[in-house]
Amino acid sequence: MAYDTTTDGSLDNLLAGSFLGPEPKAIVWDEYNRPKDKAAFAKLMEITQEWSLAGRRIENLRAQIAVQNPPYHLGRKLLVARNNIAQATRFTVSLTVEPGDIPANEWLIAKYGAVAETVLEWWKHDIDEDGRAWITKRTLERLIKLHQHGLPLEMGTVYLGDGEYAPVSLTALLDRLSNRPVTGLRELAQEVDAWEARLRTAARASSEGSNDSDLVHQVLANAELSQLKQHQAAVARLVALLPPKLRSTYLVGASSEVQRFWIEVFALIPRG
Repeated sequence: MAYDTTTDGSLDNLLAGSFLGPEPKAIVWDEYNRPKDKAAFAKLMEITQEWSLAGRRIENLRAQIAVQNPPYHLGRKLLVARNNIAQATRFTVSLTVEPGDIPANEWLIAKYGAVAETVLEWWKHDIDEDGRAWITKRTLERLIKLHQHGLPLEMGTVYLGDGEYAPVSLTALLDRLSNRPVTGLRELAQEVDAWEARLRTAARASSEGSNDSDLVHQVLANAELSQLKQHQAAVARLVALLPPKLRSTYLVGASSEVQRFWIEVFALIPRG
């Protein structure tokens, strides 16, 4: 901001408090490719090019991160400008961040508890890949809040205009939230004796398992780490009765924390 702080009428530029001080700083440019104004990037040039503002170096500025949306989402064009190549070259690295790269599921569970677990189980099990792309983690949080306030869930889905909402059925979610019979990790743990018996029957019938084996496997594979840890004893009992080829998949592509959990669980499985 420019202020008249001098006796001769000239202007001094004063930086906002967040730009002052010796602590490490990072600037996040959200919606970086949103502007249509051709001069927009020029207005940012001093900060992105010189790491200064109004001629004053921003002390201990460590990083600048530009976040931008893709031009299309599920075949629909987004209102964003084309990527500006000259601007893109000013950033050291470029990364594509997928929804799975952000640990939003664990955050939702920590913040909203059981209702978040129910909504996430619906998101993982009851809708297809396109449906999961339409129901972003931000949308999941809106659905949770609407449910908590007793409001229609449809309002939480993406509004596409002309009376159209994101093409995702919420019927199965309403069923889950109405406590109609469903099977998630919580339910498996509550009835672990019965599920152990069903898995033993499946193992005797075939080394490939059965529909019960597939259901338990799907629930375990999709559970968040916090859920697995909460029900570790039940998980260890159930996974011991799954076909080995299913157990081996839990380590593939998993984070080091998840791999460590499964290694500990596998160590509990009786030998022979």
